[in-house]
Amino acid sequence: MFRNCLSTVVLCLLLCTPVGSLAQLLQNPNSGPSLDDLLSIKVSTASFHSQLVSEAPASVSIVSAEEIKRFGFRTLAELLSYVRGFYCTDDRNYSYVGVRGFGRPTDYNNRVLLLWDGHVLNDNVYSSAALGNDFAQNMSSIERVEVVRGPGSPLYGSNAMFAVINIISKTGNDLRGLSVEGEYGSFETARGSILWGTRTTNDVDIAVSGTWLGSRGADLYFPEYDTPETGNGIVRRMDWERAYGFSGRVAIGSFTAQGIYSMRRKGIPTGSYETIFGDTRANTEDSRWGAVLGYDVEPAVGLRVQSRVSFDGYDYSGVYPYETLLYDGNRGRWWGGKVQAQWDVFPSNRLDVGMEVRSHSRADYRIWTSEGYDYDHDAPYAVTSVFAQNTYQMYTDLALSGALRVDRHSLAGWLASPRATVIYNPWRQSTIKLLYGEAFRPPSISELYYEDPGVQKANPSLLAERIRSIELSVDQRLADNMHGTVSFYQYTIRNLIDLLSDDSDGLLQYQNKGVSRARGAEAEVLLQHPQGYLVSAGVSAQYASDLQSGSELTNSPRVAFRLASSVSFGPRLIASVQALYETGRITVRDTRTDPYLLVHLTLNAQLVDDVLEATVMARNLFNTAYAYPGGFEHRQAAIRQDGRTVALRVNVQW
Repeated sequence: MFRNCLSTVVLCLLLCTPVGSLAQLLQNPNSGPSLDDLLSIKVSTASFHSQLVSEAPASVSIVSAEEIKRFGFRTLAELLSYVRGFYCTDDRNYSYVGVRGFGRPTDYNNRVLLLWDGHVLNDNVYSSAALGNDFAQNMSSIERVEVVRGPGSPLYGSNAMFAVINIISKTGNDLRGLSVEGEYGSFETARGSILWGTRTTNDVDIAVSGTWLGSRGADLYFPEYDTPETGNGIVRRMDWERAYGFSGRVAIGSFTAQGIYSMRRKGIPTGSYETIFGDTRANTEDSRWGAVLGYDVEPAVGLRVQSRVSFDGYDYSGVYPYETLLYDGNRGRWWGGKVQAQWDVFPSNRLDVGMEVRSHSRADYRIWTSEGYDYDHDAPYAVTSVFAQNTYQMYTDLALSGALRVDRHSLAGWLASPRATVIYNPWRQSTIKLLYGEAFRPPSISELYYEDPGVQKANPSLLAERIRSIELSVDQRLADNMHGTVSFYQYTIRNLIDLLSDDSDGLLQYQNKGVSRARGAEAEVLLQHPQGYLVSAGVSAQYASDLQSGSELTNSPRVAFRLASSVSFGPRLIASVQALYETGRITVRDTRTDPYLLVHLTLNAQLVDDVLEATVMARNLFNTAYAYPGGFEHRQAAIRQDGRTVALRVNVQW
C-alpha cells in the first residue's frame, strides 16, 4: 500500500515539473516571478526596518500571497506546516505549532509571538497565539507572512521564544477592487469571504476584509471509549465549528488606523478533562479583537519616529458536561503604547531605540455551575520595556548587529534579553550568519493561578522560562534559478514550565522542570523560474531532550521533510502539490505515534481573465491514517486526524 502511494506521489510530482509542461510554459514565458524577484523581497520583522532576507539578523522565511493562493492555505497552521522547521498538532479543539523539535502538548502556542502588521495578537491570560480557525481572518487579505526563527524577545519581549510570525496585510493600493469568495467541501464545510480596497487620488488608503466559516465536522471513532456505555466510541456531529471575523485598515498620510476581530465556537468530540463522552453540549468559544492607531514622522534627514497606541481584548468561555454542567471563562483587557526612533548615525550605522508600556487592566479566570462560582480570580499586571538595536556595516562584506531589551514585569520582575549577530558575505551570492540570542517567557496568568478542584492546583511561585540559542546559517545561490539554505542550531531552556502530576496529591500543576536542550540541522533548496514553476524541498532533523532525565521530549519529531511543487500549465491553470513526511512523536502516555506521509493537491483555474477563478483542493489525497499526540487532559494518547477531504472554491473579482 505504501509503495502504491509513494509511486503516485512521484507521478504527481513529475506531472508538476517543468518537463511535463514545457510546451505550455514556452507559450507563457512570463507567468511568474523569478528567483531574483523573491530574493529581493524585503522583510521588516527581524530588525524593525526593511531589509533583504540575506541582511536580516535571523533565519527568516517568507510565505507570499502567491504561495498562499497556489497551495490553498486556509489557516495559519496550514501555512506554517509549509515552513521549514515547523510542525503542527491538532487536538480537535485547537491547532498548535511546534518549532525545531519543541512543541509541548496543550501549550496554547505561548512560545511563539503572533503579529498583525507588527501588532502583538497573543492574549494576556494564556499568552496564546491563535493559528487555526480561531484566527478567523481572510487569508486572501495577506500580502505575505514573515517567519523569523529564534529568540525574538530582544525586540518584542515576552513569548517570542522560538519564533516571531508577522502577518503583513494587503493595502488598498494592493487590492484596488472587490473580491468575493465562496467555498464548499467535505463534512458540509462552507466558507465565505469578502475583500475590498482602494486608494483615492488624495492618498487615502482603505482596505477591509471579512470571512465566515460553518462546518458539521467529521463523525469520529475513539477506541479508548469503545464500550456500550459510551456509544462504542463513536461520536456524530460533535466536531462542528462556527467562526467569523473581519479586519480593516485606513491610512491617511502619516496616520494609520487598523482593527481586527475574530470569533470562533468549536464542539469538543474527544471527551477531554474526563467530561461525559458523547455529550453534545461540550464546546469552547473564543473571541479576540484589537485596535491600533499609529503615527510615523521623519523630523530630520536620517531620523524616523514611530508611535503606536492600542487597545485589545480576549474573551473565552467553555461548557463541560459532568454530572452537573460546568462552565469556565475568562476576560482579558489591555492597552499599550510604544514610541520608537530610528537614527542613521552615519551611512554604515543605524540605531533603533524605543520604549513600550502595556497595562493589563483585566486578566481573569472563572469556573462556575448553576449553583454559583467555584473559582474567580483576576490578576491585572503591567509591563514596561526599553530596547535598543544597533546595526553596523563594518565592511562591505561584514555586518554586525546587537540588540538588548529590558522588561519590568509586575509579576515576574526584571527580565533582560540580548542578541548578537555577525553576517559575512564571502562571495557576492553567499551569506554566512552566526546568530546568538536569549529570550524569556513569564508564566501566564493561567499557569500561575488556574485551579480546578480535585484536578489541578495553582502555582503562584512559578519562574519565567529562559532560552539561550546559537545558530550558524549559510545561504548560497546555487544556480540562476536555484537557492539553498543550511542551518545548524542548539538551544537550551531553563525553568521550562510544564503541566505535571504532583506525586504528593496526584493533582496536575504547572511546574518549572529543570533544563531542556535540542540540537538540530535544517536544509532547504528553492527552485523558482519566471516561466511559472516552483519547487521547494526542505528537511529538518533534531533531537530535543530533558537534560536531567535524559529522556526525549514529547511531541517532538526527529525528522521532518517538506516538498512543494507548483507549475503553471499555460496562463489559466496552476497545479500545486505538497508532500509532508514526519517521523513518530512520543506522547504523554509514553507511546509513540506512527510516521506518516501526507500529500495535498491544489488546482487553480482562471475561468474568466481577472474576473472568475475556481480552485479545487484535496487534502490528504491518499487518505493516510495518522494521529497527533494528545495532552494530559485526553484519555487518548494520540488523536486521529481527518482522512481525505475535498473542497471547491470560487472567487469573483471586480
